[in-house]
Amino acid sequence: MVLWIREFSFSSFILFIILAIILWGHRQRESARQKAERFRGEVRIEGNELVFPRRMRLVKGRLPLRGYWSSSGRSRHYHIDRKFTQSEELETDRIELKPEMFSLIMNKSEETLIEVPAYLPMEPELENILLIPIIPSYRFEIDKQSLEALKGTEFAHARID
Repeated sequence: MVLWIREFSFSSFILFIILAIILWGHRQRESARQKAERFRGEVRIEGNELVFPRRMRLVKGRLPLRGYWSSSGRSRHYHIDRKFTQSEELETDRIELKPEMFSLIMNKSEETLIEVPAYLPMEPELENILLIPIIPSYRFEIDKQSLEALKGTEFAHARID
């Protein structure tokens, strides 16, 4: 009887630790989302600039992302590999919004490759927030002879000769 109580207490303790870790992770994610929402409310666009509420330290770089499916047995999971690469550090209260090269490639199996310009704020209250200002230049590269777009009853077709 005493051994069963010890085993029950130990397994209850382990279960409590696992639940605490899950709840802590959820709270961290919610906290990051709340920080990002609050920061988004403080940032404004003036002309072709993104204006911050105050001067801050930023690291500019590029963010390549790779998304892909993997399966093990009956379950399927989508994974995202990412790595921010730094190009320069700056201290400013604004970022000029201008078209910069970015790419998005997706194949039939939903494997996705994205590379975008990004800014990483170095302020403690903005930890884990990444700014990705994408201003499209509207240049398309197509490896087929035609391009089609459909939405509901709307249809567009372009042929390249």
